[in-house]
Order: sequence, then structure tokens, then C-alpha cells
Amino acid sequence: MPTPVAHGLAGVILCAIPHSAHCPTRRWPALAIAAFAGIAADLDFLPGLLVGDPSHFHHGVSHSLGAALVFGFLMASLAPGALSESYLRRALAFTGLYGSHLVLDLFAVDRSLPYGEPLFWPLSSQVLISPWTLFLDVKHGPSWEAFINWANVRAVALEAAFLLPPVLGLLWMRGYFGGPQAAPPPRGVVERSAR
Repeated sequence: MPTPVAHGLAGVILCAIPHSAHCPTRRWPALAIAAFAGIAADLDFLPGLLVGDPSHFHHGVSHSLGAALVFGFLMASLAPGALSESYLRRALAFTGLYGSHLVLDLFAVDRSLPYGEPLFWPLSSQVLISPWTLFLDVKHGPSWEAFINWANVRAVALEAAFLLPPVLGLLWMRGYFGGPQAAPPPRGVVERSAR
């Protein structure tokens, strides 16, 4: 499965696409919120850590379109004004950002039963996984120390090499680093309306 690095970067990519409904504003906090939404499905590790098995609840209903919809509408209520002005647009944006996590996990190595994720829950409990993998396996165990190993460092490095260039390019295009997006007119300057 991809690491939080890949999931967070995927959220930022969706947010940084010009004219994206996921993130129509050009603000750093919106990018942080988008990265969190991309990672959020993996918060199912937290209750697993409490019972001594991080994977105990992993790839359950939290990795489904039903969970994405619940997350989207809940976050739209909790974050008024974040990402978009309209409640429905915010809800759909958060649902899409969360859904990016599900798409990446479809193309990952899964070494624990059940193999895959119940993507269409609650309509179906069937687990799905792609026969093609794009991401390396992540090693983990019952403690945080189990996550720190060379295999995971390699996985993060490859994810960053694959996803950071589009993130940086899109952010530059959106004007985050002084890129091509036109600056707003100076204060007090009013554009003439077409007659």
C-alpha cells in the first residue's frame, strides 16, 4: 500500500490542478487540508494500534466510497469556507480528495487478508484490488518502530520521485512560487467593463 507521503501528495495534486473543484483557492492551508483528506482513510490504523494490531481495522469500510461520502459531508460541515464556498461543492471536493486514497490503494501490494478494499461498500462488501501494482509494499507491525526500515524508506523515495514533480509543477502553474498565474490587480485599480 502507498505511504501517507503518496496519499498526501495525491491530495495536493488534485487541489493544485488549475480550475479544480477540489481546491479553487490559492492558499497554503487549502493544500494542507487537501493532503489531510488524501491521508484520512488510513486513520483506521489508530484504533488498531490501541488493540496492538495496526492492521486490525485497515482496509475495512474506511476504504470505501461510502466512507468517502460520509467524510466529505462531515468535513464540509466542520470546515465552512475551506476549499469552496458552497456546502455541496465542499462535500464533493472532500469526497474526491478522500477517494484519491482509494484509487491509489487499488494499485498497491496488499499482503494481508482480505486482499483489497471494499470499494463499493455499503452496496457491496466484495473487496477489489488491481492486478497491476504501482506502489511498493510497506512494512509495518504492532509498533511505530516497525514502520522505520529501509524498505519503507525506499517506498517513500520512489513515491516522492514519482509524485513530487507534478506537485511542484502544478503549484508553480497555480502561482505558488511566482509562476505564470496572473497576479491580481493592485488595490484601487478597477478594470473597465466591456460595453
